[in-house]
Amino acid sequence: MYLEAGRRGTGRAERLLDLVRGRAREVGAREVELWSDTRFTRAHRFYERHGFVRTGRTRELNDPSNTTEFHFVLAI
Repeated sequence: MYLEAGRRGTGRAERLLDLVRGRAREVGAREVELWSDTRFTRAHRFYERHGFVRTGRTRELNDPSNTTEFHFVLAI
């Protein structure tokens, strides 16, 4: 999830996450997973506050930004 800077801290991310959780439950999902750039520490705190757990897995995207991502899961 990515919000432009001016929309961060407004509650929009929580509302979006609630929609994702609700839809996941509707379709019978057991978990939601996401990947987040290692540099987005504020996002990591947000995810962890909302029940996501960092799994310890990482992946390299081999892109021009030299992106590495952390893996998170949320039990539904």
